[in-house]
Amino acid sequence: MLQVENLNKSFGSKQVLFDINFKADNGKILGLIGKNGSGKTTLFHSILKFVKYQGKITIDGHSFSSRDYNSVGYLPEERSLMPKLTVLEQVSFLASLKGMKKDEVKHDL
Repeated sequence: MLQVENLNKSFGSKQVLFDINFKADNGKILGLIGKNGSGKTTLFHSILKFVKYQGKITIDGHSFSSRDYNSVGYLPEERSLMPKLTVLEQVSFLASLKGMKKDEVKHDL
């Protein structure tokens, strides 16, 4: 389970995430809906430790470590590296870099 507690993020004096709290159970799909500039990407970047933040993020009750990131995949909105591939093709390619087979990816999706 992914758990986010009291997550706050500021860029300089501008606070963009305010006290975010949620749980995402294993095997469940979570979606975020919001206007442009509302902080969706910043939230994901915080979870993935692309940016520094204040608060607590845990997986199955444990703080993220570099070991945990071996099992995490992220497909950004911008597809500049492989713009002609479908989402399934991109996910399959990125999963293959982590050692997954195409059939496993299709099954998991």
